[in-house]
Amino acid sequence: ANSETTGFNVYAVDTLPVNPSFSLFAKVGLFLWDAKASDVTAGVPFSATDDDLDVSFGIGAAYNVTSKFSIRAEWEQFEAVDSVSLLSIGVAYKF
Repeated sequence: ANSETTGFNVYAVDTLPVNPSFSLFAKVGLFLWDAKASDVTAGVPFSATDDDLDVSFGIGAAYNVTSKFSIRAEWEQFEAVDSVSLLSIGVAYKF
């Protein structure tokens, strides 16, 4: 069996500075997704597609190493074919 889900996400983010080095944030957005599946069972091929536009949201924290560079940890929730959670650690650079 093969399955593939792709998507595009756009967020609005609100930040709460706790102190000059640390902040919390929350985000809500729209998740446009497309899913495709195919399989062959007992010699009979099967395929299906589905797509939708759903709400996504998340929360996180950022530690500002410098005024332009920060380290972030966040949790995001996407509703697509199934409910999907993402936990990530990353970096951000402000231009």
